[in-house]
Amino acid sequence: MNLLKRIMKSVMNLINKISIIIFIGGSVLLLFSWNLRSFQLLLIAIVLFTLGVAIKFQKIRVLAIPIFSIGLMLTIAEYLIPSFLQPNQALVTYAPGSSYTSGNYYQRIPKFGYRLSPGIHTSGKLTKSGETIYDVVYTIGPDGYRKDVVSESYDAFIYGGSYVFGEGLNDNETLSYFLNKNHGISTKNLGVHGYGLHQALYNIQQGVTSSKPGSINILVTAPWHSLRSSCKKPYSNGTPRYIFQTGSLKHKGVCNYNDQDSLWTKIISKSNIMQLIKQATDNNDNTITDDDMKLYIEIIKEIKSLSVKNNALLIIAYIGAADERLSNTKWTNESLIIELADIADNLVDVSLSDKRENLDQKFYIHELDQHPSALANEHRAELLHKILINDNLK
Repeated sequence: MNLLKRIMKSVMNLINKISIIIFIGGSVLLLFSWNLRSFQLLLIAIVLFTLGVAIKFQKIRVLAIPIFSIGLMLTIAEYLIPSFLQPNQALVTYAPGSSYTSGNYYQRIPKFGYRLSPGIHTSGKLTKSGETIYDVVYTIGPDGYRKDVVSESYDAFIYGGSYVFGEGLNDNETLSYFLNKNHGISTKNLGVHGYGLHQALYNIQQGVTSSKPGSINILVTAPWHSLRSSCKKPYSNGTPRYIFQTGSLKHKGVCNYNDQDSLWTKIISKSNIMQLIKQATDNNDNTITDDDMKLYIEIIKEIKSLSVKNNALLIIAYIGAADERLSNTKWTNESLIIELADIADNLVDVSLSDKRENLDQKFYIHELDQHPSALANEHRAELLHKILINDNLK
């Protein structure tokens, strides 16, 4: 009997030690999941916590076991789902520890949305097999924009999103850099990841441009930017909202997307489960409508009007979308180019191919990341320079 008691006591001590180890492991993983914005680690932490509870506390075991079971199934699903996702969703991840994925890379700006935190930031992206897609450094100036050209005054101001910013590229590989280095055009890079033309308009309205005669506003834009100005993208939350009403464009507060910019949102947005749900439900985040295009064009018209008032010229560098992106509208790339050419002082097609799907791989970073390569930016800088020279704008 004494031997049995000793055995039972040893077993209980072992169970207590195991539960403590599980709790500690869960706590460590919880901290890592929060720091790395990892939904997968968060699920594992929940599984470990509920397992520890089920082992340690017999009275609430009946509640802990179902939670543990659900958490375990979600964890398994999270790791199996990538095989069902589209390739570019399933096969890439940001390098752990890069400042781009930290909570300090972006700074919230009231009425505008966000800019970038000044300083030197690292950014890396990997394939799931560990291959480096890019490993780069971004230099951000005190004004929250990329510092790829250093100048006391600028000939041109380039507006756009991640293509203009140079996502996945070093400071000496951006469009702005090549315009300056190869063609002597001093440029201010006002592109940021996720920006649309509504932010370009707001910047110009607020005076983030030049009134020097002969200065140039360059819009590097594509049809999918219409989704951003229509507040359809999660990262549009808090950015300037414009509406076209009674024949005029009006500024109406900020975009209020359903997803708020919380830490929880940032974590769950990286979940493979959420990606699969979005893919299965064909979320309208990516559906361009005629209303979206109408607002997009009216914003460009207003930018043109303000450019004239500021003694600046407007150049549009147009990047074509895949035909399917415009399939729910009356527009094609060709008709949109004609429309925008009538608005701007000049327009240049910088698509670098007859169709988006035919774009040569040398013009994007990697098959799993189709942001422009340095070579694409060099070619686009040449195309822009020819327009400026031909029109005696430079």
